[in-house]
Formats: sequence, structure tokens, C-alpha cells
Amino acid sequence: MDKKYIIASVAIVAVIIGGLALVFSGSSADAEPLTKLTEADVEAIARSQEQLGDKSLVESLAVPEAKQAFLKGMKEHLALAAAAKEEGLDEDPLFRINRDYKVDRLLADLYEAKLGHNPENPFKISKEEVDRVFGDSSNAAAFKRDMDTLQQIQNDVNAKMGTGIQPGILAGEGLERARKSWARAKLLSDRAKADKDFMESQEVKLRVNVLVAGLLSSDLLRKHWSERIRATDREITEFIAKRPEYDLKRKWQKADEVLERALAGESFAKLVTEFTEHRPTKTTGGLIENIIAGDNPGPVENALLAATPGKVLPQVVESELGRHVLMLVKRTEKQRNDGRVVTEYSYRQILFQNKFEQPGVNDPEIPPPFMTAEEIARMLIEREKRDRLVAEYMAKSKIEVPGEAPAASE
Repeated sequence: MDKKYIIASVAIVAVIIGGLALVFSGSSADAEPLTKLTEADVEAIARSQEQLGDKSLVESLAVPEAKQAFLKGMKEHLALAAAAKEEGLDEDPLFRINRDYKVDRLLADLYEAKLGHNPENPFKISKEEVDRVFGDSSNAAAFKRDMDTLQQIQNDVNAKMGTGIQPGILAGEGLERARKSWARAKLLSDRAKADKDFMESQEVKLRVNVLVAGLLSSDLLRKHWSERIRATDREITEFIAKRPEYDLKRKWQKADEVLERALAGESFAKLVTEFTEHRPTKTTGGLIENIIAGDNPGPVENALLAATPGKVLPQVVESELGRHVLMLVKRTEKQRNDGRVVTEYSYRQILFQNKFEQPGVNDPEIPPPFMTAEEIARMLIEREKRDRLVAEYMAKSKIEVPGEAPAASE
């Protein structure tokens, strides 16, 4: 099983479905979501993505396990989209504005590809063209409406899901980039909508109808996040209490044990390889060289400046990063070009972070991030509750994807 392609397939589902939109305009915008995908549909989606310069979906679909991961994600999002429509989320004014805005961006990307442009040769828009677009007062009003809507949605996401992401106020270069991006999408999407053959093509219709699941499924989860998914303080406390692997006291005890072994004469480099959580020095014996006094966290530096070169410090040193087992390699006085004399030192360390590696990250090319026990608990609790909620919707769904038997009729 090639985990690289499975991970890519899951990411591609997010790219293809996430944050994009339904259909073009008028009555088409109220069309029923897709309930079935065929092999031909999947191939058309892959071709569409490839035309945008992304071959990863085509490559992933050649790997059976990755293809199943992709289809599973598609089925889930389409099922949630259908449920969102049943709950009336497609009538929400913010959804409709966001949908239309992102439809234009998608059509612009697809039409740019049709015109023969690619990431190396993008469709270019001059400042004069941007100014002409915004010289139309209706466009200026539409731009403000779109940006205000995106900010309002992000604020709601943060309030309900606790992402901590607060959208900044558009100004300066950020505002100019947003204006240029909006004007580009406007110019290209208008040309796309005027091209009847393009708009009637099966790939375009399929792509935008599949993409509706991005907004609708996201809005459905956001609607239910606070009540059905968000982890409570009590759940987080109970989760950590039942999992000693996330007990910092045990990690600090391990730091004390490693210090005793280092003081007893065990190879410091070997202990580094086995225990350190400082990735940059895991394969170099924990060596950090030529530090100028004043550049390190206070407690670590203070301990090293008072230590004996070549000796392991007799105590674990605590800093904002965690706990350090330290050995001073050398310490010298050095005169800089400006005549100032500074203290320079090199040392080895075994770091026990006050965080833990995120579980479930299996990509050898991307090391898992370190998270607090509370962050890990929240992530895993909310993942489980989300999966449970999704399973409820899936049980009611009649979505069909390739490789599955048709849903039984009631």
C-alpha cells in the first residue's frame, strides 16, 4: 500500500470539493446535488484537475487503495451536501454569495486552462485592466460584498470551531492582491459564461456540480459543530487522564532517568539518538555549535555559562521548550570585528519537549507536529465525534460511487 498516494488522494478531495461551489447561475443554482458517480465521471474529474496543471489525481487513481480513499471522501462529501440541502443551508444568503464568488473563481481557472495558460504561463491582467473593472460601481460593490461575506464566514467558523484564525482587514498590498484576483476571476468567468460550448461541456458541468459538496458539507458540519462535535473541557480532562502517554510528569521522569544514565557514562550521542525530541540535532549527537551568549533561552544559557566544558550538567534544565539534558562542549571568549568581546559556546542536548508528537501522521516525508496534550485530546475527540455524526448522515444516504453495489430502495 502506497501511503503517499492515499494521503494525496485525501488531500485532492479537499482541493476538488473544499471551498468551491455549485453551478452557474439562475435555476441551475438550485439543481439537486449528485447522488451517483460513475467511472466515467471520476475520469472526467481527473482530466479536469490535470488540465489545471495537477497530475496527482491521475497518478493516485492508478493506486487501488488511493482510489478507494478518494471515492470514500467523495461519497462522504456528496452525502453531507445532500443533507445540507435538506436542512435548507443552500438558502442561506451567505452561502449563495460565497457560492457565486467561488464559482467565478473556478470557472476562471478552468477557462484559463482552455485558453492554453498554465502555472508557468498564467493569464496576466494589468493594473489598467483592474482599474477598468473597478471603474464600474457595480463591480466595486460586488467586491466589497464578497470580501465582507468571506470575513463573516471565517468569523463564524472561528466562533463555532475555535480555530483561532481571525481574518485580517484588507489593506495595502493585501487589498491590491485581492482586487487583482477578483478582477481576474471576473474577466475570465465572464468570458467562460459567454462560451456556450464551454459551459455545456460535460466536464465543466460535472466538476461544478461535484464541487457544491465543498461548501454545503462544510456548512453542515459548521452548523452542528458547537453542539455535536466540539470537545468539552470535561471530555479533554477525562481523555488525558486515561492516557498516560500524554502525562508530562512521566516525560519529566524519563528526562531524570536519561540524565542519570548520561552521568553514569553512557554515550551521550546514543542517548540523543534514542530520546531527543529536537529533530535538527537527532542525527548529530545533539550538537549545537557557536552560540553567542544572549541568543539562547535564559535558563539553558545560564546553566551552560556556569558549566564545566566536557561535563554533563548534573541537573535537568527547564525552559519554555521543555526539559534539557545538557553537556557543555566548549566555551571561549571571542573578539568580534567591532572590537567587542563576546562569549561563544557549543553544547550537546537531549530535549524532552513539553508537547507530544501528533498521533496518526504516517508520512515519512512530513514529520508530525508537536502538540500539547490538550490539543491532541481536542483533535482526537472532535475527530471521533465528527466521524460519528458523518456516519449518521451516511447511513441515510443513497450516494453511489464506483465499486459499490447500488443502494437498496426502500
